[in-house]
Amino acid sequence: VNLFPYADGTPFDASFWDRQSKDNYIAEDPFANRDPRLYENCLVNNAEFGLDHVAEMWIGGREGPANDLASDGAAFTGFAIYKYILDKEHMAGKQDQWPYLRLPEIYLSYAEALNELNNGATSEAKKAVEDVRLRAFRNDAAKVGTIPSDYGDFRDYIIQERKLELSNEGLRKSDLARWGILVDY
Repeated sequence: VNLFPYADGTPFDASFWDRQSKDNYIAEDPFANRDPRLYENCLVNNAEFGLDHVAEMWIGGREGPANDLASDGAAFTGFAIYKYILDKEHMAGKQDQWPYLRLPEIYLSYAEALNELNNGATSEAKKAVEDVRLRAFRNDAAKVGTIPSDYGDFRDYIIQERKLELSNEGLRKSDLARWGILVDY
């Protein structure tokens, strides 16, 4: 949940969770106005998810753990993996769909390959990344942001985009190993 920035690209300040406690309630909604891919990947408080109410992930909430489970000292995050669940109402007892390869992965791999081949981002590489971001931000070009052209900056940008776009798809470890930065994370 912490890896998803705000919709404007500002990183989420994970110290929010340290500041929030039963004795120090913070009214700010930590899930509001975040990168839309957060809501595609995680079920969080107040998210729309296909039922007649928003998600209630807190202890005692309709989707959260029961109060008696929480009283035994178990830890609960208040989040749930939600990738590929189109709506909760119709999934009862059904297997989730899991694609082996999605178009955004192809676009990001292509952009990365062009960056490596040309020692910098080409207009075609930038267009591939832009297409992925446009899908994520529902074709709102104003939210795509600036895509770098420099080799190193574009590589870092691809690393971040793959982390956000391909979250919970089982690719992160192999990506980090391929880039030679597995131990850095």
